[in-house]
Amino acid sequence: MPPDERSPALRAHVDVIQARTVLRGRLRSLLPALVSVALAACATGQEEPSDSSSPLDKDAVVSDDAPPTDSPAPPPADVPELVDAPTPVDAPTPVDAPTPVDVPVPVDVRVVDVPVLDVFVPIDVPTVRDVSVADATPFDAGTPDAGLPDAGVADTGAPDAGARVCPTALALGLFDTGTDGWTFDSLWRQASGAMAAGSTTRFSSSYTQNLTSGADTDLSGCSAALLTFTVRLDDDPGYESSVDKSERLSPQCSGDAGATWTSLTPSPWPARQSPCATSYCSGAYNSTRAFPTTAQSIVLPSSCLTTRARIRFQARGASVWRLMNPGWTVDSVRIN
Repeated sequence: MPPDERSPALRAHVDVIQARTVLRGRLRSLLPALVSVALAACATGQEEPSDSSSPLDKDAVVSDDAPPTDSPAPPPADVPELVDAPTPVDAPTPVDAPTPVDVPVPVDVRVVDVPVLDVFVPIDVPTVRDVSVADATPFDAGTPDAGLPDAGVADTGAPDAGARVCPTALALGLFDTGTDGWTFDSLWRQASGAMAAGSTTRFSSSYTQNLTSGADTDLSGCSAALLTFTVRLDDDPGYESSVDKSERLSPQCSGDAGATWTSLTPSPWPARQSPCATSYCSGAYNSTRAFPTTAQSIVLPSSCLTTRARIRFQARGASVWRLMNPGWTVDSVRIN
């Protein structure tokens, strides 16, 4: 260890050891001189003086009878004064450094709100039933809906609490085995799974004959609705009295249970029918406007999207004899 790094107590202890070492060295150097003096004294037989002076004293008296020595004794060396060595101080016991303790790092704990999921409860949607029984009437499975007209949709028995449901693929008239509750004038009849209009014995003059849905339909829950059906025309171009466009068929809707009616423009137009403008029409002599069974899809106006909607097909003209029998055929009436 370098001297400058020793503690004070350690340095004092080292100094004492060094002083002792020097003193021993000096005593060893004086030992030959002391031996020489003792030998010389013995050889001369000179007794020690009576006084208490030491043989080593420089002022000691020597007898005149004493023969001279070959060489004078060397003067005694100065004996250094012994110094009491300082009491060694115990060096402090090194203390072990404390073991570092890991300090835990604080961690921010975030509490996250977990959204509670709403449990979806399915709602029973009324089932649409096709009317296929002859002269069918509106059906209801339970308690009336607080006075609301039945739209031909099955009722579960509980009131609807004001909620309105727009019908989907509601069959108003399929006419497979009957008239499905529709009302109609005498020109119309159910035949071959459809409603047909025509005669060879009556209506030889002007006429108006209606085919009307028998019950109100609730369309108040609809933002839009389509009337779909099929229609066919068979006119008689060989009839000499035929006049172009004289016989017509108009699809119509009502929003007030039939008090007023709105004529609907055919869509899409069947072959040879676009010149008829607002309805289906017959042709002239030697000029037919007949068309085969054609699917139609007509948007209902908002005035008919009420709780008391009805559908009607109106046949009118100068003489039904200008048509074949049947002349008009309507089938598969639905609202989507």
